[in-house]
Amino acid sequence: MPVYTCNKGKPVEQLTDESLMKQIQADQLDACGLIYQRYKKELFGYFFNCSRKVTMSEDLVQATFEKFIKYRKNYTGKGSVKSWLFSIARNAYIDEYNRKKKYGSNELHEKLIIADPSSGSEEIMIQSERYELLHRAMNLLSAEERELLSLVKLNGNKYHEVAKQFDLNESTLKVKIFRIMNRLKKYMVEIKAKENY
Repeated sequence: MPVYTCNKGKPVEQLTDESLMKQIQADQLDACGLIYQRYKKELFGYFFNCSRKVTMSEDLVQATFEKFIKYRKNYTGKGSVKSWLFSIARNAYIDEYNRKKKYGSNELHEKLIIADPSSGSEEIMIQSERYELLHRAMNLLSAEERELLSLVKLNGNKYHEVAKQFDLNESTLKVKIFRIMNRLKKYMVEIKAKENY
């Protein structure tokens, strides 16, 4: 990989996203490698939190950077490169979601769809607030509870498959999920009341 320097000879670590973006827009596409290195883990985490699927998340990271390169000339400098990259990522996820129609009408997953609050739409603002509230409430659950809820409610795995994976019988798992959902709802109500969502 080539050594990148800007006009003042700064080392790679000191190059800003904006200076790299100028190189990329000038068709010096090797600079994309640095943007990729800076944000691939964050993008993967974003996609994984939305989909809970490793392969899908990896594919969406790749698709995001392909679009990033393809539409590089559209970056106007309004806002950060990172926010522009994540708006591409959000659109890539929504496109994939719509393409697969994988999650149907699963109410919990619909709340996880990331919306852009800057669009001004009241419904999008409500979705964004719901996502934030749900995310904060889920963080109050134990790691095992989050995992069970993600597997059954977000990923749509069958109860019997998840029960086998956790060495539980199916009825025990259903009771656990029921209790986790009730606890999650309780946490959401408490957070909402405490912080006037």
